[in-house]
Amino acid sequence: MVASDGRWLQVNDKLEAILGRGSDELAQMSLLDVTVEADRRAVDDALGQLGRREIVRWESEVQQARPDGSLSPIALAMAAISDHGAGTPLLLVQETDISGRKRLDAMRDAVVGVRQVIVSASSWEQAAPIVLGNLGTHLDWDLAQYWGADGERRLSLQGSWHSQGAKIDLDDPVRNLSIQAGGGLVGRVWQSGVAAVADDLAVSDYDQAGAERSAGLRSAVAFRSSAVD
Repeated sequence: MVASDGRWLQVNDKLEAILGRGSDELAQMSLLDVTVEADRRAVDDALGQLGRREIVRWESEVQQARPDGSLSPIALAMAAISDHGAGTPLLLVQETDISGRKRLDAMRDAVVGVRQVIVSASSWEQAAPIVLGNLGTHLDWDLAQYWGADGERRLSLQGSWHSQGAKIDLDDPVRNLSIQAGGGLVGRVWQSGVAAVADDLAVSDYDQAGAERSAGLRSAVAFRSSAVD
């Protein structure tokens, strides 16, 4: 529950978990304080309209920031429920974390994009850069790499993609790195054919992980495509 200016008046445990903040901290903040700048004006306008009783309910999807700087997509609904003090309405705020739904939508878009590339490309070498870009963009990755097998059954870096504005220098440290079957995350996935995840690169000890940590990466996922066999 918030006042018409967005000040938090009452929060429950679920809202504290979504925002990553305790009730004491939120009592010193407003709804606008946790909303990213790009969405703040729309939320502020809605608070004003609700406060002036021009509307009784408002809904939208916004991004909100947690204390660690991470962003959460939120389905936000606000409704005027009563008067308080000198005619100022109280506003009931309902927040739903929709990150899971957004992630699923992104995965579907990525699959559609990859299928279109595979159908239209004449070779994997032509398709690989576009496939990497589709996966990286839709799944919000910082970096995507394609490792291909040579005649000696070892893997070497064949191509890569970086997110726009990402300051990641990983190509040079691993350009001449040769990975054998079973070696590290990529080697294990290549050998088994089963996708795998390294949740914390800080505790990974394979050769490539050192370069990944130096580049500022914290986690990695690898999967094998039959197109590279």
